[in-house]
Amino acid sequence: MKTPVVPQTITSSFTITSVYIKVIDLIPNSSITFAIGYLDENGDYISSNKLIYSVVVEGEEYAQWTNNDGYLLSLVFSKIGFTPQLPPPN
Repeated sequence: MKTPVVPQTITSSFTITSVYIKVIDLIPNSSITFAIGYLDENGDYISSNKLIYSVVVEGEEYAQWTNNDGYLLSLVFSKIGFTPQLPPPN
């Protein structure tokens, strides 16, 4: 899932404008692991080991997920330190 975020300049040469979140492992009733990819304003992946990593949700965080995917996405975004970019109001 590609999601626009509030742009953040990480270094003088990288401004992240979107993140790509993909489930890479799911252990029912235990944990879920996401791969996180950062994209620049051209939609190109930023390929630095520091900027592409995984996020694990487990324990109490996993238990609170229930069927609320919004909770899960908010948790992932808080763990990676980005804010989803909201569409402009109508």
